[in-house]
Amino acid sequence: MEYLREVGSALVAEASTLSVEALDRQMNVIDGPKESPWPKNVGLLFFNETPDKFFPYTQIDVVWFPDGAGGDRFDEKIFKGPLARMKTRAD
Repeated sequence: MEYLREVGSALVAEASTLSVEALDRQMNVIDGPKESPWPKNVGLLFFNETPDKFFPYTQIDVVWFPDGAGGDRFDEKIFKGPLARMKTRAD
């Protein structure tokens, strides 16, 4: 829901009347038969709290060299989590 609100999706209004599975199918982030749905990679990357569990090293590394590219000092920040949240925090 957080992501749908952030992007201004019309699905926000429908979400209260849909099951989680129906919403996921409408967003095309799950597939498979009704008896055994399975997530698509995009669903795992965008809506799973730990996508690195499925895709190792799914993270954004930001490195800053305060003295310039030739300097010996650097600061590093690692962003993990769902893809949209990583991108927002890394900006």
